[in-house]
Amino acid sequence: TPAKGNGWHLLGNPYASAIKWNDGSWALSNVSATAKLLNGGGSYTDLADNDIIPAMQGFFVKVSDATNSITIPASARTHSTTTNILNKASQQEKLVLKASSIGNSTYVESTVKTNANATNGFDADYDANFLAGMYGAPQLYSIITNNQLSTNTIAPITSNLAIPMGFVAGLATNYKITADGLSNFTSCSAITLEDLKTNTTQNLMQNPVYNFTAATTDNANRFVLHFATAVGVNEIGNSNGSIYAYDNNIYINAGEQIKQISVY
Repeated sequence: TPAKGNGWHLLGNPYASAIKWNDGSWALSNVSATAKLLNGGGSYTDLADNDIIPAMQGFFVKVSDATNSITIPASARTHSTTTNILNKASQQEKLVLKASSIGNSTYVESTVKTNANATNGFDADYDANFLAGMYGAPQLYSIITNNQLSTNTIAPITSNLAIPMGFVAGLATNYKITADGLSNFTSCSAITLEDLKTNTTQNLMQNPVYNFTAATTDNANRFVLHFATAVGVNEIGNSNGSIYAYDNNIYINAGEQIKQISVY
């Protein structure tokens, strides 16, 4: 119930060795497919299938029903302390946004990745609900149908897509958002981050680090993550204006306010 953790449970690795989370031999009943580990930034890192849970490590899971169960098999034990490289390589499109505080060592990660079996709505089998970290740590999450997600798994991108992103400052200070995994999105001509507070847009493929200032009283609905495809360019509606290039300059005559200009 919401009054008692909203479905989150703290479990522990019962073995003296590391284990591979949900490697195919676990039995999960009404339990999310993503687990969480507290990281050094005061927030939580999502664990996908085959990610490593160290020995004697606590981890969080989220249940979707009061009737639930989880079985951790002995076959999940491993001597490895790193994530299965082959499993990571199979994730062709995975973008990790890391919001770090300049004033202290706190940070938070938010993931957007594609899967042919997922939809652009909430998928209990592929998406992971956001869990706020320790006091003073920032919060960054996708917003899908009123769900705050730390991992947002979407269908393969075939047209322009915009994903609202929430951000809550842990402290009033300077922050930076760093994007990792941009080169994996080969179907995208641009991935941009729109800051609704400052009314600015930055192409993360050209500059993967966005610097900004935030206060604890800011509106949490601050960012929008845009995925642009070559196909999407032709879907933009016509307007009463003109655009032409001459002598290395681009000239635009528009009959309305220009919100964004993209050059391909």
